[in-house]
Amino acid sequence: MKKILFSLLCLTIYTFSITFEVRVNNKKNDSEERLSNGKISRGSSDLELVFDGNNEQKVGILFQNVILPPRATITNAYIQFTVDEADNGDTNVIIVGENEDNALVYSTSRFDISTRTETTINVTWSIPAWNTVNASGIDQRTSNITAIVTEIYQRSGWVSGNAMAFMVKAGAGCVDSSCQRTAESYNGSSVDSPLLHIEYTLPLDANLIVDYRMDECYWLGGAGGVIGDVRDSSLNQLHASSHDDAQTFDILPLGITSSCLGGRFDGNVDFIDTVNTPLLNTGNQFSISSWIYLNDTSNQFEMMVSKSTNYVNGFSFYINKNGANNYLMFLIGNNSTRDFVSRPINELEWIHAIATYDGSKIRLYINGIEKTNKGFTDGIVNANTSLVIGRGIGGSYAYNGDLDEVKIWDRALNATDIATIYNNESTGKNFDGTPRVCPTCDANVTAGIWELIGIPANLNTVTTTDVATIFDELPIASYDQPSNADGWVIYQREYNTSTNASGYSILPYTGTNLKFGQGYWIISKVDQTWNTNTLLSTDYNSTHPACVTKTCVEIDLTSVNKNFAAPDNDPNDGSGKNRNNMLGFVGKSPVDWADCRILVDGVAYTPSGAEVAGYAEKQVWQYNPSVNGSNANGYTTCDDVTPGGCKLEPYKGFWLILHGTSKNKTLKLLIPKE
Repeated sequence: MKKILFSLLCLTIYTFSITFEVRVNNKKNDSEERLSNGKISRGSSDLELVFDGNNEQKVGILFQNVILPPRATITNAYIQFTVDEADNGDTNVIIVGENEDNALVYSTSRFDISTRTETTINVTWSIPAWNTVNASGIDQRTSNITAIVTEIYQRSGWVSGNAMAFMVKAGAGCVDSSCQRTAESYNGSSVDSPLLHIEYTLPLDANLIVDYRMDECYWLGGAGGVIGDVRDSSLNQLHASSHDDAQTFDILPLGITSSCLGGRFDGNVDFIDTVNTPLLNTGNQFSISSWIYLNDTSNQFEMMVSKSTNYVNGFSFYINKNGANNYLMFLIGNNSTRDFVSRPINELEWIHAIATYDGSKIRLYINGIEKTNKGFTDGIVNANTSLVIGRGIGGSYAYNGDLDEVKIWDRALNATDIATIYNNESTGKNFDGTPRVCPTCDANVTAGIWELIGIPANLNTVTTTDVATIFDELPIASYDQPSNADGWVIYQREYNTSTNASGYSILPYTGTNLKFGQGYWIISKVDQTWNTNTLLSTDYNSTHPACVTKTCVEIDLTSVNKNFAAPDNDPNDGSGKNRNNMLGFVGKSPVDWADCRILVDGVAYTPSGAEVAGYAEKQVWQYNPSVNGSNANGYTTCDDVTPGGCKLEPYKGFWLILHGTSKNKTLKLLIPKE
């Protein structure tokens, strides 16, 4: 039966409000132009809006270094003036922006203000009476110029830190000196010069550098040179790589609903890292967020997340065991100085932690609440290293515990943002309030390419395990119809124990059970995905003493039965005929090939030991076809002494070769529980 799932999601994207203000900072940046002759006046002690006596003027006001990050939504903006002289006539002016990416400082060239390109949007301002010198309140505040600021901000060439300029000119009925307001200029009073006020909102993922949700079905720990198996959900897609036995696990039974899966680290060799890239270089604002479950602090220091050189420059998020207490530490530095904030935390308890630096203070939040802060104005110097999760520099200070939802922003989150993130994640949503959808651990079949697959279920104890049951997501009508546009078929291998020959046959769609531990060939005309979440879990019930650290599952191997002695000139000594056992990995997470054992009449051998004894090759062969049909026969091999590890992967089939000396012996493969 084909499964169809419909879902309707209501998305709520959380934002927060930020205020930015900047004053005119140079006497050249607030200037006046007499329209009758274009003469520019720079450095005046005041600004006449927009008549100086009977001379009509156009006033230019330029603000340098306007900081507006990408993806901002401007919600309010105005220019604040301060009264220099009292005026009370009817005054109506028009405000426009300069339609440039980065406005230039005003020169003394005639008509330098009036010839500048205006924005398409303008705003009128009927200025109330200015009766009090030095007043700087609502009456001295322009109308809302949000639309003008937005037009400039949205120019394709405008970037944060550029200048913005505005011009004030006469409006309707403003024709003589009675239409005048006199404001302070930079040269008259630098502390009272015109001020640009902008309020804006950002989505919570703005300036998000990396977002490691750790929801992958499994990590490969660098086996076979695999990189990028820890996915970055931010726009940067800076995927990280797991190493050794770092692995994901089901986080929900541990008491939080922040996500689906989490990352587990053993305090020894497990870790995750990235390439060293400028994407990870932060400015002097910075935030890091993670869920933390400290298992055991056997060392004084345990590094959770670090991008640092010698723990001086860059940053480190780590545990410091001091006496009976464990302290969560956040340290930043700049080659010459460093400082940190800390807070005691308990072992065996989930907490949500966010550390921030805004250029002047380091802060630490636990479960959405600020717990401590410290002044630090020296700034951060970015370390020329990769980002490492689960241990420190060069393998030192390994972390023993669980981590989840590791995120880094190139800005300082505020208290409202942090409370929102904590509330969202602790109630089962993504950090920005969008619904969390746990992954379906599917296996994929690429169109037109043979795949060698393994079924991760204990099929030797279940009867309803035919093709129709296991692959019910795939189109039924086109099975064994290779001429159809979506045709697909599954082949099983058949062994002849008397001749040592082998062949293949199509597996019927119904009525014939798939075999425990066997691999199957599948090919499809179109890309296919089959769901493995609903498959039965493997029963690791073997307690054979050769099982490594945990219980195992036993898979029967088909041995050699034919006598290859003379006159075949193929003696039964391990150098002649062999049996290619096509197997299917039965687990849902990778296992190390070095932890598997080959049983020969009850005697256990490591893969290398079985090769020395002449029973089997130490290598396993995996079928890894490349995409788009090129090099379709993509075989890779590895063994139990391969540098960087060698793993059996979920949903993949593999070959194990037995030699002639295994004739008439009972052989089994022991695969430990992952």
